Amino acid sequence: MVNSRLLSVGPPMRLPLLLLAVLTVVIFALFALVPLSGIMLLHASLMVVAWGVLVPLGVIIARYFKITRQQDFPAHLDNGFWWNWHRGLQYTGVVLSTIGFAAMASMVGLKLDTAHTQIGMAVVAVGWLQLLSGWFRGSKGGPTEPTMRGDHYDMTPRRHAFQWLHKSLGWSVMALAFCAIWSGMSLVGLPAIAFALLVGTAAIFSVAALILQKQGRQVSTYRAIWGVDEPVKTELKHQSVAVTPPST
Repeated sequence: MVNSRLLSVGPPMRLPLLLLAVLTVVIFALFALVPLSGIMLLHASLMVVAWGVLVPLGVIIARYFKITRQQDFPAHLDNGFWWNWHRGLQYTGVVLSTIGFAAMASMVGLKLDTAHTQIGMAVVAVGWLQLLSGWFRGSKGGPTEPTMRGDHYDMTPRRHAFQWLHKSLGWSVMALAFCAIWSGMSLVGLPAIAFALLVGTAAIFSVAALILQKQGRQVSTYRAIWGVDEPVKTELKHQSVAVTPPST
């Protein structure tokens, strides 16, 4: 069995990154259609790229690319592809949105006089909460722990709290971000094509998720790392269970 912290096998990301670059240029061009100051243009573009593209892409990768088609599963386990890309995209998205928020705050101050400002501030705050919570999630544990007392697959109270908080806030903040982007575009009076682009991007991610779900690409983290099905939680609650990964 190969320890995949040294292994990161997945589809080439050149095309998605190229599309991201093109989309970024298009977004800047759309915002340039209305008379925005340099700071407002920076704010709007960074927010749209961060929460309209980077963060959703990171969620898709984490949910459906724990095992990739390029990976020799189960001979190669614990593929770091999804983890590296999920973490990188989410960090980048939150940092970019923070820069965008700080740029606007430097111009108008921290005024909470519009729904857009209130929702936007909440989105940035929850984004940072998501990043910080990851640092306190605990160890992953698993079959290599003789007594199965890791923080992850034993599902200690702390890990239960993290799992619920991280997933719940993740889906909620993306919905809030969509509302923030829509309200922001309305405030500056962007043309209808900008709203169509926003809806189209959301639709692309949604359709991609449905296709990947139908293909059975969602695999539990436990199975992706250890190559075996996750033990029944009731068993773990009452006794220590050691699961031996299949020999390869």
